[in-house]
Amino acid sequence: RAFTDISTASLALGDMGTAEAAAEAALAVEPLYETAVTLLIRAEMGQGNPAAALRAYERYRRQLKEDMGLPPSKSVGELLAAVLAGQSQAGRKRLIPAGDSWLGGQPALHHS
Repeated sequence: RAFTDISTASLALGDMGTAEAAAEAALAVEPLYETAVTLLIRAEMGQGNPAAALRAYERYRRQLKEDMGLPPSKSVGELLAAVLAGQSQAGRKRLIPAGDSWLGGQPALHHS
């Protein structure tokens, strides 16, 4: 429980690296500790790493099914949905808006 307390406090302080390390340590002790996996997913997302968050979820899901024959809880599923929604939103953001003035509104390449 000490590791999850450290992870929780670190998340609250914005120290995602420590939150991640503490959550990983908790999962090393107990791989099916739901609180630890949710903290790890949040820490990974806080670091802008949705792929690592999804890997953490998948590792937990697989272990839970193998050991207990159960799917993840509704709350972990909802957290995953938020990760996926955030990833989808990030994919929609444009680095340079269409018609941005840096090209004077002209196409980058002109065909003659």
